[in-house]
Amino acid sequence: MTEPDIMHLIQQGQKLLASGESREAYNIGLAAVASSPNSTDSHLLVAIAAQQLKKLEIAFDSITKVIKLNPNIELAHVVRANISSQLNSVKTTMELCKNSIQYFPNNSQIWFHISQSEYKLNNHASADSAFKKHLVLSASSPILGEALKQFFKQDFLSSEKAVRQHLNKHPNDVSALRLLGEIALNLGVFDDAQRLFEKALSLAPKYSLARLNYAHVLTKRERNKEALNQIQLLEKQQPNHPPILTIKAATLVKLGRYKESVSLYKELLKAQPNQPELWASLGHTYKTTGEKQKCVSAYLNALKFKPDYGDAYWSLANLKTYEFNDEQVTQMHQSYARCHPHQNENLAQICFALAKALESKKKIDESFHYYQIGNQIKSELEPYDRKELEQLGQRNKAYFNQEKISAISTLKRSKPHKTTPIFIVGLPRSGSTLLEQILATHSQVDGTKELADIISLTRKLGNRKKKQDNDEYPQSLAKLTEREKWLLGQEYINSSAHLRNDAPYFIDKMPNNFQHIGLIKTILPNAKIIDARRNPVASGFSCYKQLFATGQNFSYDLKDIQHYYQHYLLQMEFWKNCFPDDIITIQYEKVIHQTEQQIRKLLGFLNLDFEVNCLDFHKNDRAVATASAEQVRQPINTKGLDAWQPYQHHLSILLSI
Repeated sequence: MTEPDIMHLIQQGQKLLASGESREAYNIGLAAVASSPNSTDSHLLVAIAAQQLKKLEIAFDSITKVIKLNPNIELAHVVRANISSQLNSVKTTMELCKNSIQYFPNNSQIWFHISQSEYKLNNHASADSAFKKHLVLSASSPILGEALKQFFKQDFLSSEKAVRQHLNKHPNDVSALRLLGEIALNLGVFDDAQRLFEKALSLAPKYSLARLNYAHVLTKRERNKEALNQIQLLEKQQPNHPPILTIKAATLVKLGRYKESVSLYKELLKAQPNQPELWASLGHTYKTTGEKQKCVSAYLNALKFKPDYGDAYWSLANLKTYEFNDEQVTQMHQSYARCHPHQNENLAQICFALAKALESKKKIDESFHYYQIGNQIKSELEPYDRKELEQLGQRNKAYFNQEKISAISTLKRSKPHKTTPIFIVGLPRSGSTLLEQILATHSQVDGTKELADIISLTRKLGNRKKKQDNDEYPQSLAKLTEREKWLLGQEYINSSAHLRNDAPYFIDKMPNNFQHIGLIKTILPNAKIIDARRNPVASGFSCYKQLFATGQNFSYDLKDIQHYYQHYLLQMEFWKNCFPDDIITIQYEKVIHQTEQQIRKLLGFLNLDFEVNCLDFHKNDRAVATASAEQVRQPINTKGLDAWQPYQHHLSILLSI
């Protein structure tokens, strides 16, 4: 067969491949190889056709021959990576792709396979780095590639500027829309992020990364059922894909489906037993369900595989009842010394855990030193804006005048919601979890958790597209009809239904809601408010010692805690003048020393009969997701009342409150 005949045969095979006739193309490819064993095009045709026919070993042998004959054919390297990945030869795929990158360092598909292989080998940092290169190299324009680079440097403003410039010319570029959505997600502008992901998915329904981002923003907005629906769609596209299953497990926790979540984490750990983040997530779930020994074991396993893992150290410390031994304290000192300064969050976690361990060993000054370092790191990561808080207080006082208060009083007598929420507000670490646990033991009250719904609603009502825009909340409430206000209240009630049973009352213990009592009473006129109070030095220092997940950026500086507490007192004084019959102050210390009396007082305020089982709140096996989870599973005790006193020579700022 002449060379032109062979070329004609290969072209015929390529046309058959394009039309989906893989078997015919395969047979033609074999004939071409028999006639010309050194033809790269012939072997390439066989490789691609065999791959489509699932003859993966033959496909791999053929593509290997192509590269051996000519290593400069870029398509051959991509096909080899695809076939090797399909063969589930993870280490082989990694080695081959690293060889391919020497020839084609800018091939996005090869970087994608490297990222997938690194992930399967539990090299998550390397996987993340490779995936970022894949995204940059697969960008549809240099401007979009630059936007991605700036995004990965966390320069969100520069990234946003570049991606918007690209979108001006290409408004339907789904990669650009997804990136702009992820920028909004990182900036906390969840409405915009959701809208952008939805637009990207409407244009490209199979765009899995956009759908993954979409699920993420839905969880951020506490729309967890919808998030789970998106994750299930992703599972159909990529069955048994660990990153998707990991997000699914976390979402199940948010939905209160703890047994399913634990089962899924265990399944993932069978495949990746040396994955510390999975062990930590399993530990967090066990903590919520009150399975302390399993929780501790999971955290210790995380440390076994990642000795400098700050989250695991802090999670043990955050149990409040775990005692670190001397060897573990030494390990934390060593981890602190090894930790690179740019690992801010991890370093902060180690500092807080080490401070707690030293506190239990009565090494007070050294303990405070590490609390200071940890708080300084966090205050730089999450700055506290005093002005923003003060302006909200001023807007509240300007809007909620006597006319508005009278209108709310009238609404209480109109169409009440069937379920009545009880809001426990105040400074964190002031006994709110204890009050919730007591009330949730009552037959007429369901516990939930710290719900983000009210704060999410304030953002929506604020109508700020950019940080520098004026906040329209709470003045924007004036634009709503009475029906719309009622529906907002009903939407709030419905959003937590999956977390509770059908009791007539349920609890929302988000402490920051003290700033939004006017909004709460506007959309839920019959809501009850419990102001949880504690000695300000005790609660303030307890906040300083607590590494919060998010949302408490005042707590990382003693002067900021002082400012926040004084603002809280002024705001609560204003609300109590507005709604004197619907707000009660409960002092933590009195609950400790006069438990039954205070419980009766609280239940009387709620118009509920006293039930003796409220005294045995610690026997309630409900899930508790806050820092006090272990403490509220013990009977009333005075252990923590004076925990601040050994540190009082460091606390002059709080003592001046």
